[in-house]
Amino acid sequence: MTNPEDPSKKSQKAVKAERATILLGEISLEVFKMPDGHYRLSQTQVAGAVGKDESSFRKFRTSKSPDALRLNGFRSGKIGIEGNNIKVSTIPVELAAAYWVKESIAQNAVASRLLGACAVESIERRADIALGIKRTEQEYNQRFAVRVDLKDVKRKKLVSAIAHWLHKQKIYGSKSGQTSFKEAHDHINLGLQNLRSRDIKKSNNLPKSALIRDYFEVAVLVNYSSISQIAANFLNNEMACNPIEAIDMAFACYLPSNYIAKPCDLIENINKVGSNLKKMKSKAS
Repeated sequence: MTNPEDPSKKSQKAVKAERATILLGEISLEVFKMPDGHYRLSQTQVAGAVGKDESSFRKFRTSKSPDALRLNGFRSGKIGIEGNNIKVSTIPVELAAAYWVKESIAQNAVASRLLGACAVESIERRADIALGIKRTEQEYNQRFAVRVDLKDVKRKKLVSAIAHWLHKQKIYGSKSGQTSFKEAHDHINLGLQNLRSRDIKKSNNLPKSALIRDYFEVAVLVNYSSISQIAANFLNNEMACNPIEAIDMAFACYLPSNYIAKPCDLIENINKVGSNLKKMKSKAS
């Protein structure tokens, strides 16, 4: 397969690219716009984004991976950057994504989070465009980062702290232990929104399998993230007798004294977005 924008097929000295920096949550990547409008990424940064060095990426490119073979027409080439004499080895975005998929399959947790978050953001952006909703780049990146932090860091710390406590009580894996996990997470929902998870889903017409955190705005995500972290600390340091007490102590420390728990507005509802998109398509046809 031949890539039309491949600089190795042209005089590389003549190729100059515009450079910009984007954020995928907290991960910073440089993007290079080629003269024909295609985008490329630094292969060093693509590997570094998932905790690997450049040799890992080069090994992938020469492997017999189906994606690597499918994209073997792409060749990295050093391109010049407008405004200076720096040259960077760059690759097409499609090849970068294929490498991250390979790393995710190999149980690279960072790559899995990166791909998952990119997919969510892509859907949200398309939905915003379809529904005429405008958000700033800063809003996208902040929400992206906070949601990843809650899902993959703070929530896991609370789950780990509760699991440790259940082991000490010798009820881990039992029915009462499973109930403790559910009650703890709903205690946070009740303290922040005065609703259990099932009630939040029901009032917003969400399916039972929905993750309610995927519909929260940044401020709400920060509240859930902070409470989870503080409660985990109290439980791990044995300053609380049980998960519910740890969460109550976290509320007392974190929330203002005049805080009133009430339902928060959901800024995205994927089911409603899908329904609206179908209506728009049917009108256009």
